[in-house]
Amino acid sequence: MRKTILTCDRCHLEVEEIFSIHLGVNERTYTWTIPTAEWCRECLVSTGVARWKSDNATPPNPEPTPTERLEEVIRTIVREEVEDASA
Repeated sequence: MRKTILTCDRCHLEVEEIFSIHLGVNERTYTWTIPTAEWCRECLVSTGVARWKSDNATPPNPEPTPTERLEEVIRTIVREEVEDASA
């Protein structure tokens, strides 16, 4: 049996699955892509180039809405003013 050894261009680890990263250029009259690197899944995820859903991953905390942020800022200001007034 033959086994192909794939090496990540970023971390230089041997992996079973590799992904090509291409730089695309689009001009008005001509379009081309240039292969620039081959990275493993971990490098793609760690740099933010790609995301994968895993079965055991916990969902991220949802971003607070602008209204919740504003209310928290108002609460903080009121708390500080009350503390200053009572001191």
